[in-house]
Formats: sequence, structure tokens, C-alpha cells
Amino acid sequence: MAFIIRKEESDLELAKDLRRKGVITTPGQPFQESQQREIDSLIARGVFEFVRYDPNVHKGRIFNSRLVNEVKGKSTETPYEKSRLIIQAYNDVGKGVILTQSPTIQRASQRLILALAPSLVRRGIKLFSKDIT
Repeated sequence: MAFIIRKEESDLELAKDLRRKGVITTPGQPFQESQQREIDSLIARGVFEFVRYDPNVHKGRIFNSRLVNEVKGKSTETPYEKSRLIIQAYNDVGKGVILTQSPTIQRASQRLILALAPSLVRRGIKLFSKDIT
């Protein structure tokens, strides 16, 4: 079995238990249908396509991937199994070219800007009024 984290282990046990109780009635093994739905939806959206691997053509950029399984809606009356495909990219040297994180500012920097803003605005007004006269 592939590497799974403790949360996934507990969700697998929960899925098996909910299936025994008849709460989850999806046919097949636990998460089998949700994994198939995830793969089918990715193919339908054109996220990836299957090609035969050729070492002469395909150099580098082959990533590890795995399906993460989770039981959603645990606190509701209708829990269900959900799977998603994740792809390892931490060792991809080309990912630095594509910015995927949202630009954020630290809280300390926000406070500093807010503290300086009134004096900067006053100075700006004084400088602007000198240019006019």
C-alpha cells in the first residue's frame, strides 16, 4: 500500500465502518468509485492525457502522484467518500518560473505601513502644495 497519513488511515476505517452500518452504500471497495470519478473528471476536462512513455522523447518532469481519500460530511447525516489526485512537485526546478502562491504581506509589515501612512500622506500634501505655489 502507498504512503498514507494517519488521517487517511482513520478515514478508511470510518468508510469501512459506515459501509458496514449501511450509511455509505456506494458499490465496490471503499473509495473505488470516488477515485474513478476523480480520474474520469480530470480526463474529461483535458487536464491530462495518456501517452506511451518513450525515454528518447520524454526527458525529465515525471512526477509521483497518488490519490488522497477522505470521508466528507462526517458531521452530517449523509457522509460520502471523496478522492482527489495530488502530484508531487517539490523537486521540480521548473516550478519557480510559474508563480502559484498568492502574494501576501506579513502582519508586522501591514502594521508598519499603517503606522507610517498618516505621516507620508501629510508629507505628500506639503510637497504637493509647495509645487503649486
